[in-house]
Amino acid sequence: MAPWKRKRDGFFDDEFFRILEEELREIENHLNKIFRDISEMNFNDLDEDIVYGFSIQAIPGKKPIVRRFGKMQKNVKAPVDDDDVFVDIINDKNNIKVLVDLPGFSAENIKVETSSNRIYIKALNNERRVNKVVYLPCNIKGKPASVKYNNGVLEIICNKM
Repeated sequence: MAPWKRKRDGFFDDEFFRILEEELREIENHLNKIFRDISEMNFNDLDEDIVYGFSIQAIPGKKPIVRRFGKMQKNVKAPVDDDDVFVDIINDKNNIKVLVDLPGFSAENIKVETSSNRIYIKALNNERRVNKVVYLPCNIKGKPASVKYNNGVLEIICNKM
């Protein structure tokens, strides 16, 4: 007998695995239906682009180039969610270094505030707005020791408590 078919005691009993197996079969059936529907679609009949968006090319020392593709409306602004902002935290012996990817902003339009274990970043330009809270692995002393913005990367260095 297969190990998963044996009688089990406690929370993970036979009933649990029976229900799990039914759910997995249902998911498999739904996925098969979706794939079948997609394979039967005729994409040649579509009159418009079904994919649209934008790409950003960052060149060191120059303003980022934004290219739109597909039939995107001209007045649509590129949204930036807090989840789209990449953050690296480097935890040294005496300092915490935070690197934030913010291409397309100028240093004057970026505000940085700190609390005991958080950094608040606000950036604004004509097309985008970013509000990001960075949670630090330890407490820091007051204001950052240095804040630099170069080639779309914000570097914040804070002294540890």
